[in-house]
Amino acid sequence: MSLRVSFLPLLAAVCLTLAACTGQPKPPPGPSRGPSPSPSPVQFGAPRASVVAATTADPGVLAKMTVTLPPRTEVPAAVHDLLAVDVTTRVSALATYGSFTSGGRFSIAGRVSPLTGASRTALIRLRGPGYDGRHQAAVDQAGFVAATLTLPKLPPGRWYVAIEDLSQIHPGPDGLETGYALLDLAIYDVR
Repeated sequence: MSLRVSFLPLLAAVCLTLAACTGQPKPPPGPSRGPSPSPSPVQFGAPRASVVAATTADPGVLAKMTVTLPPRTEVPAAVHDLLAVDVTTRVSALATYGSFTSGGRFSIAGRVSPLTGASRTALIRLRGPGYDGRHQAAVDQAGFVAATLTLPKLPPGRWYVAIEDLSQIHPGPDGLETGYALLDLAIYDVR
């Protein structure tokens, strides 16, 4: 597995997301694109009965986001814990806003591969001790994903919040997966 860590600032991306999420006019979809996915309230599943609610991020919150740089030394372990595929992975910092505490509201935004055809989703992940929440979120035309999470009870330990894009992974001629994964990531230690 090859790992490329990219700590490009996402604040400019968040500003662009603001325009994308506030209903600014978008180019009409082409004949092959179909309708754009419409965000709606969603829930995360977990190995146990815990549930996390997520909704589309409020544009006012997007403007207040900051970029949390994960420690470079911790990124390989995070990628290994989150991704089930062994491919080159580009890791970027996740833009966040809010309190990462039990029951807190926590907003995230990231940029994945822009749409080049049909609408698609990216995977929002919340992973920590005894918890692995997942939700498919709509990707906008420019490749942005944004959501506000209501966090579950967070036991002490290492927690990952990520947006995964595996759309660039395809089977190679030898049957093995080829391509690359995109992962926007934030890491938190809950005490």
